[in-house]
Formats: sequence, C-alpha cells, structure tokens
Amino acid sequence: MAKQLVAECDRLLDKLAVYENDTSRLAMLSGFGDIPSAQALQAGFARKAVDGEASIRGRIAQFRAELTRIRENFAAGGGAFAQAEADNAARLRNSAADL
Repeated sequence: MAKQLVAECDRLLDKLAVYENDTSRLAMLSGFGDIPSAQALQAGFARKAVDGEASIRGRIAQFRAELTRIRENFAAGGGAFAQAEADNAARLRNSAADL
C-alpha cells in the first residue's frame, strides 16, 4: 500500500509542477484597456497570479512542498512497515521451532 501511495504522490507532484510552470502565462494579461485604472487592475491580477506566497504560483508551491513531506512519510512508513512484517515473521518462525 505504501508503494502505491508514494507512486500517487509522485504523479500528483508531476502534475503540480506542470501547473506551477503554467502560472507564468497568467501574468501575461491583456484586454484591460489603456486607461490608468485598467492598467492598475491588470497589474493587480498579474501579481495575484505569480507574486508571493498568496499568489496562485505560491499556493501551488506550498501544496508541492506539503505533498513532498507526505510522500516522504509514506516512503519512510512503508519501509518501517515492511521491516516490522519481516521481524514478526522471523519471530513466528523462531517460536514455531521452539514447539
């Protein structure tokens, strides 16, 4: 199960990387017009897309970082689970030999 969860995390991380790269297109806005208030509005939307932690790009980066931590926990936990299973199997073999 842990291997499947790690693989799913890898798949999601790949998708998020693509989405994060795609956010650069969001900063290239047009069609707001030439008046100063329209230009200010256009610049504001561009900033919300790519500048800072609260931007779309920033949020995707945060999701990727958190998902990476989750993936690492699944990978580490899966190894611990496999080791515990091997230890339990060895104990059972040893106890059967004592009978």
